[in-house]
Amino acid sequence: MSREHLRILVFALGVTLAASSFAQKKTSLSEADLAGLIRAVNTAQLNWLAKHGTYGSLRDLSTDKLLTARGARSELQIRRDDLATVGGYELRIVVDSEGRYYFALLIPEQGCGAVLFSTEAGVIYRGKAMGCE
Repeated sequence: MSREHLRILVFALGVTLAASSFAQKKTSLSEADLAGLIRAVNTAQLNWLAKHGTYGSLRDLSTDKLLTARGARSELQIRRDDLATVGGYELRIVVDSEGRYYFALLIPEQGCGAVLFSTEAGVIYRGKAMGCE
């Protein structure tokens, strides 16, 4: 094995170990916090639906007191109509073009952690990314 091959092998091993360590980092919100935030999104969507006849974007829902009170504790930061960050997580809310359906998702910004999502049915689902323990 040449010296150059050995350097490449050591570099690849270092990158692999760093990526593995990075993927195992924890986030700052507990699962109870995450579930509470998804519940608040579902409730805010029902409030928006009752007032406007359609489901709302994340920016629309940002005026809902329950959602902002739940997010204020963890500094909910709205980035776009469909994206906010909170406590090391991304909150995404996607609404179809007619406002009849929505999908809310909480995923870690980086590394591993619980993933929660819900739809207009109000059922909250939990999972983890493949490769996360």
